[in-house]
Amino acid sequence: MPGISGLEFLESIRLDEKKKRIPVLIMTNLPTVEKEKKAFDLGAADFIKKELLNNDKEKVLEIIRMKIVTDVRVEGVNEDQSRNKDRLVMKLMETAISGTFEETVKVFCESLNEIVESKYAGFWMVTSGSTELLFEKSNNVESPGQINDLMSERSFKHLKESKEPYLSNHIFNEELGFFHKYSKEHELAAEIAVPLFALS
Repeated sequence: MPGISGLEFLESIRLDEKKKRIPVLIMTNLPTVEKEKKAFDLGAADFIKKELLNNDKEKVLEIIRMKIVTDVRVEGVNEDQSRNKDRLVMKLMETAISGTFEETVKVFCESLNEIVESKYAGFWMVTSGSTELLFEKSNNVESPGQINDLMSERSFKHLKESKEPYLSNHIFNEELGFFHKYSKEHELAAEIAVPLFALS
């Protein structure tokens, strides 16, 4: 664009109250870590290298379609949290396009772990009466491993009925949570559980 860079243009859009929520994809033929960081700090939905457009136009179209579909709005979060959410969604979409479900789960858990700096993250799949631990990431704590009878847990029943996440502080509260003993042993202040549902 003559007279203005893409990053300057993005910065001006972010100052306009009516236009600041428009998802913007930054494309450049001279990518640098600094440009990418600046783009995300300004709220870019994604940062695409022009060589990807030249080599795989279909993948770029898929990224754009996914961004439109996954423009998730979350009320009551600050700008940093919103940027983290946008980055997480884009990472997930990129992995979902080119990877397997298991790779997407791994990216999901590892990215969440980076954002909230948790000591443990796990992802279980529940199908036809059985549970399977698909991925876990633990930082400086031993793994709790598979929950043997997940579906008989009071917390599982709560997630299934309410379909809403919960936060449990195990130091003060034992009403909900899968890892009371584990959390106390490893001084984990809180447990957050979020149900995700799939339809086929």
